[in-house]
Amino acid sequence: MKNYYFDNLYYTTTAFSREISSITENAFMDLGLTPSDAYLIMVVNEKPNVQPTEISEKILLAPSTITRMIEKLEKRNIVTRTQEGKYTYVAATSKGKDLYPEILSTWDDIYEVFNRKLTGDTIRQLVEITSEAAKKLKY
Repeated sequence: MKNYYFDNLYYTTTAFSREISSITENAFMDLGLTPSDAYLIMVVNEKPNVQPTEISEKILLAPSTITRMIEKLEKRNIVTRTQEGKYTYVAATSKGKDLYPEILSTWDDIYEVFNRKLTGDTIRQLVEITSEAAKKLKY
Protein backbone atom coordinates (compact mmCIF):
# COMPACT_ATOMS: atom_id res chain seq x y z
CA MET A 1 0.00 0.00 0.00
CA LYS A 2 1.25 3.44 -0.90
CA ASN A 3 2.15 5.69 2.04
CA TYR A 4 0.31 8.98 1.57
CA TYR A 5 2.34 10.65 4.30
CA PHE A 6 6.05 10.02 4.27
CA ASP A 7 6.28 9.08 0.59
CA ASN A 8 4.25 12.13 -0.40
CA LEU A 9 6.00 15.25 -1.75
CA TYR A 10 3.33 17.61 -0.43
CA TYR A 11 3.30 16.11 3.06
CA THR A 12 7.07 15.98 3.51
CA THR A 13 7.81 19.40 2.04
CA THR A 14 5.03 21.01 4.07
CA ALA A 15 6.32 19.42 7.27
CA PHE A 16 9.85 20.55 6.38
CA SER A 17 8.62 24.06 5.57
CA ARG A 18 6.85 24.32 8.94
CA GLU A 19 10.10 23.48 10.75
CA ILE A 20 12.12 25.95 8.67
CA SER A 21 9.48 28.64 9.17
CA SER A 22 9.32 28.10 12.92
CA ILE A 23 13.09 28.49 13.34
CA THR A 24 13.20 31.55 11.10
CA GLU A 25 10.12 33.29 12.51
CA ASN A 26 11.35 32.80 16.08
CA ALA A 27 14.74 34.28 15.18
CA PHE A 28 13.18 37.46 13.79
CA MET A 29 10.69 37.81 16.64
CA ASP A 30 13.24 39.73 18.74
CA LEU A 31 13.46 42.38 16.01
CA GLY A 32 9.66 42.56 15.75
CA LEU A 33 9.83 41.45 12.13
CA THR A 34 8.67 38.59 9.98
CA PRO A 35 11.20 36.94 7.66
CA SER A 36 9.39 38.60 4.73
CA ASP A 37 9.70 41.99 6.43
CA ALA A 38 13.42 41.31 6.80
CA TYR A 39 13.77 40.54 3.09
CA LEU A 40 11.92 43.71 2.13
CA ILE A 41 14.15 45.80 4.41
CA MET A 42 17.20 44.15 2.90
CA VAL A 43 16.06 45.01 -0.63
CA VAL A 44 15.41 48.68 0.17
CA ASN A 45 18.80 48.95 1.88
CA GLU A 46 20.60 47.32 -1.02
CA LYS A 47 18.78 49.41 -3.62
CA PRO A 48 17.43 52.71 -2.31
CA ASN A 49 14.37 54.11 -4.05
CA VAL A 50 13.30 50.76 -5.43
CA GLN A 51 9.85 50.26 -6.92
CA PRO A 52 7.41 47.89 -5.20
CA THR A 53 7.17 45.72 -8.33
CA GLU A 54 10.92 45.11 -8.19
CA ILE A 55 10.66 44.19 -4.51
CA SER A 56 7.89 41.76 -5.43
CA GLU A 57 10.01 40.12 -8.12
CA LYS A 58 13.07 39.96 -5.87
CA ILE A 59 11.41 38.33 -2.85
CA LEU A 60 8.80 36.32 -4.75
CA LEU A 61 5.68 37.76 -3.13
CA ALA A 62 2.55 39.14 -4.79
CA PRO A 63 2.48 42.89 -5.42
CA SER A 64 -0.57 43.27 -3.15
CA THR A 65 1.34 41.56 -0.33
CA ILE A 66 4.29 43.89 -0.87
CA THR A 67 1.97 46.91 -0.71
CA ARG A 68 0.55 45.75 2.64
CA MET A 69 4.04 45.09 3.99
CA ILE A 70 5.25 48.54 2.90
CA GLU A 71 2.25 50.18 4.57
CA LYS A 72 2.93 48.29 7.80
CA LEU A 73 6.66 49.11 7.78
CA GLU A 74 5.92 52.72 6.87
CA LYS A 75 3.71 53.07 9.96
CA ARG A 76 6.65 51.80 12.02
CA ASN A 77 8.96 54.36 10.36
CA ILE A 78 11.17 51.64 8.86
CA VAL A 79 10.57 52.49 5.20
CA THR A 80 9.25 55.50 3.37
CA ARG A 81 7.43 55.86 0.05
CA THR A 82 7.75 58.69 -2.41
CA GLN A 83 5.61 59.33 -5.45
CA GLU A 84 7.01 60.67 -8.72
CA GLY A 85 4.26 60.88 -11.28
CA LYS A 86 2.75 57.44 -11.61
CA TYR A 87 5.77 55.75 -10.01
CA THR A 88 6.22 54.86 -6.35
CA TYR A 89 9.63 54.39 -4.79
CA VAL A 90 10.51 52.82 -1.46
CA ALA A 91 13.56 53.56 0.66
CA ALA A 92 14.79 52.70 4.14
CA THR A 93 14.50 55.32 6.84
CA SER A 94 17.33 55.73 9.36
CA LYS A 95 15.53 53.15 11.51
CA GLY A 96 15.40 50.80 8.52
CA LYS A 97 19.09 51.37 7.86
CA ASP A 98 19.90 50.63 11.51
CA LEU A 99 17.99 47.34 11.29
CA TYR A 100 19.93 46.16 8.23
CA PRO A 101 23.06 44.82 10.01
CA GLU A 102 20.87 43.17 12.66
CA ILE A 103 18.85 41.47 9.92
CA LEU A 104 21.99 40.18 8.21
CA SER A 105 23.31 38.93 11.54
CA THR A 106 20.00 37.16 12.23
CA TRP A 107 20.17 35.42 8.84
CA ASP A 108 23.72 34.29 9.73
CA ASP A 109 22.45 32.95 13.07
CA ILE A 110 19.62 31.09 11.30
CA TYR A 111 22.08 29.57 8.83
CA GLU A 112 24.19 28.34 11.76
CA VAL A 113 21.14 26.63 13.30
CA PHE A 114 20.37 24.97 9.98
CA ASN A 115 24.02 24.07 9.46
CA ARG A 116 24.27 22.40 12.89
CA LYS A 117 21.21 20.29 12.14
CA LEU A 118 21.62 19.64 8.40
CA THR A 119 25.23 20.50 7.37
CA GLY A 120 26.18 23.01 4.69
CA ASP A 121 26.23 20.42 1.91
CA THR A 122 22.69 19.30 2.69
CA ILE A 123 21.51 22.91 2.78
CA ARG A 124 23.09 23.68 -0.60
CA GLN A 125 21.56 20.53 -2.11
CA LEU A 126 18.13 21.33 -0.70
CA VAL A 127 18.27 24.89 -2.00
CA GLU A 128 19.38 23.72 -5.45
CA ILE A 129 16.79 20.95 -5.70
CA THR A 130 13.86 22.98 -4.36
CA SER A 131 14.72 26.02 -6.49
CA GLU A 132 14.85 23.92 -9.63
CA ALA A 133 11.67 22.03 -8.73
CA ALA A 134 9.80 25.28 -8.01
CA LYS A 135 10.81 26.67 -11.41
CA LYS A 136 9.64 23.51 -13.18
CA LEU A 137 6.30 23.43 -11.37
CA LYS A 138 5.68 27.12 -11.96
CA TYR A 139 6.09 27.03 -15.73
